[in-house]
Amino acid sequence: MLSKLIVLTVFTTFMVTVIHMVTTAAAQVRAMAYDTITEPLAKAQRIYDETIQ
Repeated sequence: MLSKLIVLTVFTTFMVTVIHMVTTAAAQVRAMAYDTITEPLAKAQRIYDETIQ
């Protein structure tokens, strides 16, 4: 009975850690993709504004 409890605890901890890592990684990837897309757009907008003036 005790060994089952230990296995369950270890497994639960492992799953929580994995889920936490995955969600953190997803957030980082999303932030990186956002930067990658918005940086060139902002730069293009600045160049466009300067060209018009």
